[in-house]
Amino acid sequence: MNDIIYINLGIPRHGWLPVTFRYQDFQLDFDASDVLNNPVEELYYAAFRLGNNDSRLVVWWLEPAAYLFEFEDRAGAITLKIFEKKDWHREASRKN
Repeated sequence: MNDIIYINLGIPRHGWLPVTFRYQDFQLDFDASDVLNNPVEELYYAAFRLGNNDSRLVVWWLEPAAYLFEFEDRAGAITLKIFEKKDWHREASRKN
């Protein structure tokens, strides 16, 4: 089993960052906004500063939708859950 996660950050244009995420047969391509947060900084902290029994959230804002990458470290086992939220601003908007 190949457990390598591939993330490519393209060249930003007009406030949008092209992102490609791959894990095994799953691929996600999107353009993330640079408004409201810095997803590259959030990804750095999730990848390199995730402590034991810690969790980190990376929000890739798509205006108004968002992809949420939730990283969790439980006793050295790191899990990544990816959710899509149709409207980041609406509290009632479900995560899929």
